[in-house]
Amino acid sequence: AFLDARPEATVICMSAERFMFDFVAAMRAKDTFSFKQRLRAADLLLIDDLQFIAGKDATQEEFFHTVNEIMGAGKRLVISADRCPQALDGVEARIVSRMSVGLVADIKAPDLTLRRTILDRKCTDLESTVPTEVLDLLAARIHSNVRELGGALNRVIAYAQWTGDRIDLAFAVA
Repeated sequence: AFLDARPEATVICMSAERFMFDFVAAMRAKDTFSFKQRLRAADLLLIDDLQFIAGKDATQEEFFHTVNEIMGAGKRLVISADRCPQALDGVEARIVSRMSVGLVADIKAPDLTLRRTILDRKCTDLESTVPTEVLDLLAARIHSNVRELGGALNRVIAYAQWTGDRIDLAFAVA
């Protein structure tokens, strides 16, 4: 939706681990300016798994300044973590404070109906036909996260293609 409204926008998506790795590499190369310039030029910066910078003081310092620059320029910032900002032990209070200024959303694991809908959509995307009872089984058994759900469907389809077997309930259970 963001790129639909602003197709010329620069979007950068990276994990906090990648942020840390790139920052350390820039420090070693004595070229932190390029690192800062690249991230701060983004119109939308997405950082995933912020909890991985907990306890990493130099990385948190740079992250804090990057967040400030992006927010100060009126640009968009999306940060995800496996828990709410206040529960991120080892993350500096000033970073938690900055994160709390924005919209904080607790995204729960999808319910059975949504998991089933996700599987239907994935089958469409993969142009694969998987029997309803197999999709129901996967949706009922895998509820921890969407990536695991999609991975299970991918494995069933790939294994059937590899073996030449027909996908049915017995095949999926085996």
